[in-house]
Amino acid sequence: MKRLGLALVVVILGVAAWWWRESLFPGEETRLRRSLEHLAAELSFGENEGVIATTRRISAVVNHFAPDASIQVEILGAGTFHREGRDEIQAILWGAHREARSLRVKFFDILVDLAPEGSTASAHLTATADAKGRRRNQEGFEAIEFRFQLRKLDGAWKVQQVETVQTLKQ
Repeated sequence: MKRLGLALVVVILGVAAWWWRESLFPGEETRLRRSLEHLAAELSFGENEGVIATTRRISAVVNHFAPDASIQVEILGAGTFHREGRDEIQAILWGAHREARSLRVKFFDILVDLAPEGSTASAHLTATADAKGRRRNQEGFEAIEFRFQLRKLDGAWKVQQVETVQTLKQ
């Protein structure tokens, strides 16, 4: 009976040590997932957000991207949009803040594939967006699959490329 109790204590201590190590020293995949989750949180904004908060939020989002980042997104019914560079990304974000009262973005099912050299990675995820426009009948909910290409710059993961994943079409 004493051996069973001792084994249980050792297992509990082992699990606690593993959790503590993961919390304080996360692996690259965990850091990458957290970075993408933080990006989704920064993309989201609420009603009546002030200019200073909007400027800070947009700056934080733009800092998640590499200087030569590119975005190619196909939205059903709206067409394909292609933007390159942080300046164009920043302009799109300002436009979104002007056109929407609020936007809630969430990333789900983030699958990370870290390259063997450790300086590049890809992530496949589903993003949902719940938006409320400034004009009447401008509300909507979208769910789109994305593929992100990321690279490590100055010790931080930066988004290099974003593209929508082609889904079945009729």
